[in-house]
Amino acid sequence: MTRIAPFVLALVALMSPGCLFVLEDPDYDGRYDFDYTTNDDRSSHSSAKKSARPERRERDRVVLHRSETIGPFSEGISSGPFFFSSGQIPRDPESGDVVTDDATLGTRLVLEGLSDTLGAVGLGLEDVVKVTVFLKSMDDYAAMNEVYASFFGEDPPARSTVEVSALARDAVIEIDLIAVRR
Repeated sequence: MTRIAPFVLALVALMSPGCLFVLEDPDYDGRYDFDYTTNDDRSSHSSAKKSARPERRERDRVVLHRSETIGPFSEGISSGPFFFSSGQIPRDPESGDVVTDDATLGTRLVLEGLSDTLGAVGLGLEDVVKVTVFLKSMDDYAAMNEVYASFFGEDPPARSTVEVSALARDAVIEIDLIAVRR
């Protein structure tokens, strides 16, 4: 069995369509053991191997009801030690209005909202391991980066920042994240 870090595993999964990862030990101890198999190897899994698989874990849905959502999704899902947020756009917490033209204010509102969401499941920004930032314009990169740095400080998580042609409700920014219970 090969030990593969979860983030490397996710990268390999994205690059290798049709791969199957079988979680061998569901008890979180800071590391996971994965058995990596391709579609060709699936037939070699005996029924004994399949019966040794852990039962599917329940997921916990996070709903804070700060404001009406745009579609059928949860603000976040906890699964085992992992927390996956949905993308959040900058909405004024009192009026519900979406910020469409101010990346500094937009970034602050989104990160405050994500911090609240993390707090609802007993996590904080220090538990975040991956962030994806979607900007309507890369011209807002410096403004976003300045606010972002004030939230994550000296030990920031891994991050991807991409420019997109449009965001829901014409928002200036959207951010999602992954956190891990340590």
